[in-house]
Amino acid sequence: MASRLSLAAKLYSIFALFAVLVAAITALSDYNTRQNADLTETVSTASRAALNVERINSLVYAVVMESRGVYMSTDPAVVKKYGDGLLKFNERILEVVKNWETLVQADDALATFKKRI
Repeated sequence: MASRLSLAAKLYSIFALFAVLVAAITALSDYNTRQNADLTETVSTASRAALNVERINSLVYAVVMESRGVYMSTDPAVVKKYGDGLLKFNERILEVVKNWETLVQADDALATFKKRI
């Protein structure tokens, strides 16, 4: 059958095959680019969430230290100083959680964490 086709028909079929291959490669490249962008955004969101976890961790540590100052102090002025620090750190925890809510995905458990805070 190939011997019956003219040289022009053979060349057109080769060019058509190349065009189909180029179109398929272009579509695959576009798909991979979109997938890469989605994965990059997911990694970026996860790293920002991990940073928030570290911030919360350090603030909880600060709250624990301030609470130790409250229950180890006997002077009311010193207790007030530590109590004010305790309230300040609690407010900062709430600020971090509010900022964290902008990153929350549907499958995250931040609502449970926020209730505990």
